[in-house]
Amino acid sequence: MKRMNVLTLCGALGLIALYTLGIAGYPLQDPDEGRYAAIPLEMLLSGDWVTPRLNGASYFEKPPLLYWLVASCFSILGVSEGVARLVPACAAILTVAIVWLLGRREVSARAGALGAAILATSPLFFVIGQTLVIDGLLTLLWTATLAATWLAATAPDEKRRAWVLVATAACALGVLAKGLVALAVPGLTALLWLALERDWRTARLFLRPSPIAVFLVLTVPWFVRVAQANPDFLEFFFIREHFGRYMAGVGHREGPWYYLPVLAAGPLPWTALAAGLALSPAGRAAFRSVRGEPLVRFLGLWSLTVIGFFGLASSKLAPYVLPAFPPAALLAGIWLDRVLRFGDGLRGPLGSIGGGMVVLGLLASGTGGLGLLFAEWNVLGALFDAADVWAVSRATLACGSAATVGGWLVRRLARTATDGGAAALRGLVVTMGLVLLAVTVGRSVGKTSRAMGLAIRAQASPDAAVVAYERFMQSLGFYAGRRVVLIDNFGELRPSEAWTPDRDDWFWHGRERLLALWASPTPVFLATGNDELAGLTEILDPPPVVLVREHRRVLVTKPAPPGPAAATTRRDEAQRLAGPQDSR
Repeated sequence: MKRMNVLTLCGALGLIALYTLGIAGYPLQDPDEGRYAAIPLEMLLSGDWVTPRLNGASYFEKPPLLYWLVASCFSILGVSEGVARLVPACAAILTVAIVWLLGRREVSARAGALGAAILATSPLFFVIGQTLVIDGLLTLLWTATLAATWLAATAPDEKRRAWVLVATAACALGVLAKGLVALAVPGLTALLWLALERDWRTARLFLRPSPIAVFLVLTVPWFVRVAQANPDFLEFFFIREHFGRYMAGVGHREGPWYYLPVLAAGPLPWTALAAGLALSPAGRAAFRSVRGEPLVRFLGLWSLTVIGFFGLASSKLAPYVLPAFPPAALLAGIWLDRVLRFGDGLRGPLGSIGGGMVVLGLLASGTGGLGLLFAEWNVLGALFDAADVWAVSRATLACGSAATVGGWLVRRLARTATDGGAAALRGLVVTMGLVLLAVTVGRSVGKTSRAMGLAIRAQASPDAAVVAYERFMQSLGFYAGRRVVLIDNFGELRPSEAWTPDRDDWFWHGRERLLALWASPTPVFLATGNDELAGLTEILDPPPVVLVREHRRVLVTKPAPPGPAAATTRRDEAQRLAGPQDSR
């Protein structure tokens, strides 16, 4: 087997391992992961693949593609956290593969490999690739749309129409994943590029009947079906969730400079390497040699369009700019490839980065080791759960150790190797992969309801009521395997309350119905926060029995009628199923 084929195979296996090894090792995090796992499960169990529902209520904030994919995985592989996260993990892997293939085809094998490696080891891209949210899937489809658009403009005549259809299909699937943004921004990028290049021939290909038909066939049926079944859908989805979110500040309002630290820290250490090259004569010379190339200009326009569009939006979140990462990574790969061709311009910046990683790694290792001692002595018990301190400290120690050893190796290779920095660059890629794998050790920390949900699943009889008081815990229903009564805090389901037919049974206001339910013979499992429970304990009669405490959340139930022994048995069994608990 040729050396290049061996390296490609090793890279592919390493990529798959990086993005799949840790996805089953920690519970679903609320709110996002709990929501995006619960909706597909309800879709699968109900058999209704048209109307997305969360806790039995219609949920119209996002289109259904992610739900369909996760529900399909559940039906084939079973219901679990790891299966749910297969969709974002596969989306990340495929996005990296597109960057590699595009760079390999249009520039060189090394440029494609470098771009793919930079993208795969960018911390923000990696985190989203292991998190059940829509942004990773959208980034894949956005990348496929614009990569196919580029190929449609540059391929031989006999293949241009096929690439147009690929771009159109990817764009349509993007609309089914996130909405009109998947059409508007990639469409704007393509339009600007074709206009700047005066490539009206390719533009006309996108306006032919066949691509328009492909787009409409893929998108329109679901929108028609869901609008027919839900009269409130169109106004909520298009007006509130699109124009309201972009123009009126509905959602996450942030300042105009919000994305600057995201774009600086999200791809570390590659932004540091880019800054070092920009300050070096060799790096600037290499950039001048590539900046006029058509693909470089296209990738730059692609990145800037994403950043500009979301930078102007009223509602901002860090993952929104993730579609800018693939073109930026390939740009960096092309730049690094040219620096390596010119000589040893990478040696100095890589040596500095290696030294910086050693310093930061030593600090992280010391912090992690100190945290383990604090957890052992329970020094922080009044502020943090000991299990959380253990998880974060282990992750910090593992990351620090990998950064220290890897940084030393990168610095040494940069100073001693005679290949212009290529070996040090490979060492940096491997080091970042190990650091990112170490991050997964600490990802069990966060807002989740797994322990409480599993306790309910094990202990609650079919006629028992499950109630969430002043806390909407999105993953509770997923783990409990049943619908939950919500009291006074409906979260993102507040708009859905108005059009939910059985809202009086599942959306309660005030404590009166809870007190009546608690006083009735019906078994009750009540999930709430530690602070809220303090106020409820004074008015609940009989006093509640605590089953599980989990990250400032608590699950209580009524004492069993036979006496204290039965309640103790029930509590012990629930805690056995839930595992180590929050001591607060």
